[in-house]
Amino acid sequence: MALPKGRPLPLSGSDLLLLLILSLLTVRVLIPLLGLLFGAGANPLLVSMLAIIVQSLVLSGFVLWFVVRRRGVSWAELGFVPLPSGWIPKAILLAILALPLVGLMNVAVQFMVGEPLENPQLKALAPLGFSWFAMLSMLFLAAVVVPVVEEIVFRGVFYAWLRDRLAIAPALAINAVVFAAVHGIPALIPALAVVGVLLAWAYERSGSIWASIVLHGAFNGIMTIGLYLALAQGLEI
Repeated sequence: MALPKGRPLPLSGSDLLLLLILSLLTVRVLIPLLGLLFGAGANPLLVSMLAIIVQSLVLSGFVLWFVVRRRGVSWAELGFVPLPSGWIPKAILLAILALPLVGLMNVAVQFMVGEPLENPQLKALAPLGFSWFAMLSMLFLAAVVVPVVEEIVFRGVFYAWLRDRLAIAPALAINAVVFAAVHGIPALIPALAVVGVLLAWAYERSGSIWASIVLHGAFNGIMTIGLYLALAQGLEI
């Protein structure tokens, strides 16, 4: 099965640009802004959690109001159709295979820049070290909430829009690079682009956005659990 070809999404290039700018702003501005609003004594874990929640509400709200209501795009056109049989284990397997690929990309980037690679996402996920509350809360946000919202934006809207206009290869490449760049961490762009290719490919091949959501959730979940297990063993980030 492959991504079904229905009517082109009724979205212009400026509509997509607005959505991507909104995605970038919520990533780069929210945590510093919330930190300023709550002051120096604010709990960094709660600030990180609130930033993820607000970002998810802003992006999902924009899609619901603008894409679905104003432009008339149906949820089925966004990829919310039944997942073909066998795709849940495939998606989880792809997530597991993505882990060493991402690690290799990060090692390669570290070798090229000649210094240790810093990942601010890890500090945002666990700003206070290990606790069961932190791990379970961040696991829910990173493995459930974020994958649903990001897959709607980057695969349901953006990738589908590209596929209306381009062949698979350029659509995969552009979607992956933009997905990586919007996260706003230059050193992680190669690794995130690899993940972006796998996510778009899963959506393309399955014809359902649930495949990329499961893949994204499994990847984030494994990473989050691994991070907190390492913190529980005394690792400092």
